[in-house]
Amino acid sequence: MRTIGNTTMKIVNKEIQFIDTKINSKMIEPLKIDLTRYTKYGSFDIETALDTNNKYIPVSCGCCLPIPKAKQKARLGYSPNWG
Repeated sequence: MRTIGNTTMKIVNKEIQFIDTKINSKMIEPLKIDLTRYTKYGSFDIETALDTNNKYIPVSCGCCLPIPKAKQKARLGYSPNWG
């Protein structure tokens, strides 16, 4: 074993077997995260599946509109008959 500075090497039969370097570091400080979320947006989603010809076909779709918390059950969903 030979140590040079922060590096230790294990040498066997004039060959280096491994090198270990000690790195001085400090703990990561946790950050306070602002959990305020922006809710004035909508989204639309189309779920798909592969058919027997390996082509994507729509299975269902849905959207979520920016609505007040009191009315959050107003999400829309639709499962059409695509066949």
